[in-house]
Amino acid sequence: MIFLFFGDSLTLGYGDGGGLGLAGRLALHGPAKRTEDTWYNMGVRANTSRHLLYRWRGEAGRRVSDEAPVRIALCAGTADAAQGIPPNESTGHLDTLLTDMASMAEVLLIGPPPVLRNDLREHLDALERQFPPVAARHGATFVSSTALLNSDDAFRQSLQRGDGVHPDAEGYARWAEHLATQPETRRFLKLAGDDQQ
Repeated sequence: MIFLFFGDSLTLGYGDGGGLGLAGRLALHGPAKRTEDTWYNMGVRANTSRHLLYRWRGEAGRRVSDEAPVRIALCAGTADAAQGIPPNESTGHLDTLLTDMASMAEVLLIGPPPVLRNDLREHLDALERQFPPVAARHGATFVSSTALLNSDDAFRQSLQRGDGVHPDAEGYARWAEHLATQPETRRFLKLAGDDQQ
């Protein structure tokens, strides 16, 4: 199976001293016997949903084949907030992205994680409300990182050690651990014990 992870610097793993990023951290939760899986981290720093619209299909097309099923994970929104793209515009981009991505693969939409920067919170809260119905409309699965991490003191401390937006390696590991406990994520990634689904 081929897993494609699209997003911004949080998907890429900026601040993760281990160099794994979100894709690599989630891959660690997969069963070791599945050595045939391929995990592509295509996060790009400062990439907004607008940038993703222009680049995702070409990059995906160069990495997929008819020989393996494909799944796409998308985590976007934080760069949009940082660059002042209105939430409704971000949601419109997401609508287009999911329309196109769903024609190629099963899609998991991962909501952006919490941040310490007050100037970004209102924007991210708006996206947290708007993303789930858009995902549902396209048959994509939505997982809320905010709901999973808001009360996690270890994640908050990792943001404090970082820049308030990007956690350190421990924070990325915590994020992936929380995501890997969710039934929706486990089905999408076909993690141990869920391979029959």
